[in-house]
Amino acid sequence: MLKSDNVCIISKCNRAICILKDNYKDLLQNGGDNFLDIVDIDKLVYTKASKLTPLLDTNVFSEIEKNWIKENRRKAINRKTAGESRDRKKREQSKLVNDLKYLERYRDVLSQQKEEFIEEIYGLKWGIRKMSFEYSLAIPTNQLGVYSNT
Repeated sequence: MLKSDNVCIISKCNRAICILKDNYKDLLQNGGDNFLDIVDIDKLVYTKASKLTPLLDTNVFSEIEKNWIKENRRKAINRKTAGESRDRKKREQSKLVNDLKYLERYRDVLSQQKEEFIEEIYGLKWGIRKMSFEYSLAIPTNQLGVYSNT
C-alpha cells in the first residue's frame, strides 16, 4: 500500500506528522478518529492544496522533502496544464477546419453567382446590341448614313 519508508498522516486540523511506515498502524489504533488521511510521501503531491499548504509551512518535513513535494507538485500541475493546452489546441484546430469548410462552400457559392452574373451581363450586352441594331434598321437614313426625316 505505502511505498516509501515514511508516511505522512494528515489530521483533521491540517496538522501532519511524518513517521516510519512500520509505526503508522499503531498510531492509527490509538487515535485513528482524529486523522483525515494517511498519505505516502510520494503521493502527497496529489493531495488538495488546502491540505498541502499548511503542511509545507510546518517543520514536519525536511527542506529536501519540501523541495521534492513542491517540484513534483509543479510537475503535476504542468502535466495538467499541458493536457488542457492540448485540448484547447484541438478545439481551435477543429474550429479552423470548420471555418475553412464554410469558406470553401462560400467560395463555391460566390463562384456560381459570379458565373450567373457574367452570363447576365453578356445577355444584357447582346440584348442592347440587338435592340440597337433593330433600332438602327427602323430609322431611315440617306446614303451617307445621316438620319433623314423623309
